Amino acid sequence: MTRVGVIIVTHNNADHIADCLGALPKALAPIPYTLTVVDTASNDETLSQVKQHAPTARCIPLGENVGFARAVNLAAREVTGHLLLLNPDTVPEPGSLATLVRALEAHPHVAAVGPALITPEGCVDPRSARGFPTLAREAADKVGLAPRLPARCPGGGYYLGHLPGSREVPVLSGAALLVRRAAWDAVEGLDEGFWLYAEDTDMCRRLWSAGWRCLYVPEARVRHLGGGSARPGEHLSLGIVALESMARYFAKHHGRGAARAYRGLMLVIALAKVPYWAARGREDHLRVQAAIARWAVTGQV
Repeated sequence: MTRVGVIIVTHNNADHIADCLGALPKALAPIPYTLTVVDTASNDETLSQVKQHAPTARCIPLGENVGFARAVNLAAREVTGHLLLLNPDTVPEPGSLATLVRALEAHPHVAAVGPALITPEGCVDPRSARGFPTLAREAADKVGLAPRLPARCPGGGYYLGHLPGSREVPVLSGAALLVRRAAWDAVEGLDEGFWLYAEDTDMCRRLWSAGWRCLYVPEARVRHLGGGSARPGEHLSLGIVALESMARYFAKHHGRGAARAYRGLMLVIALAKVPYWAARGREDHLRVQAAIARWAVTGQV
């Protein structure tokens, strides 16, 4: 039977990881698996939670936060079998991860399979499967139109998680992602130039370019809290990191001109939102737009 190496990267996840670890056995049964937890310099009780709830897991404590991609690659070199990337703020439903394994085994041309991610409100997150980023899609996303636009419209077809039935899609979420070992090795894993965010999008694009396919399997369901590693006050800085990662994606796959256009687009959108939030007296939102504008102009994260 195929063996799976589960990789969980943690950073201050003590409040959530116990539920994730507790759900793993029923989610994967009867698939044999190993569990590797890479901790990127947590300063809470994350590692003690891992030792309590998954005493057989291999723990790799790092002295600094090296970023998600580098941490995953480090663990991937130490495990065998297909690779299952799983965020610590997820709770896979019983049988869900075994369903992903069976889907991967049934489709030899498929490199990666992903489940439907379920929001805390119990809805399928439409970002569970996505189209490849374009400037129009990113613009639609940043103004809140991406979920509403039909695929035929400019900027449409970005969010695909609402579609029923298993289907090939361009991009799957790295929050819960099963990757065929041969495909992982063929594209040399995640690009460590992405410190956080967009590394899943980049890898899916490279898999497609190498002749592989990505399969969305919404019958498999994984609850996802989202933002489980962020402390109060950190969401803004992480949002800027996400923008920088997307700019790097555009530079890598479409050239530096596309990356500059992306920064300019984010600047225009941020400035356009200022009068709206100013009229409503929302100082918090105005600070967000100011931070985005500074990043777009200076490139400082």
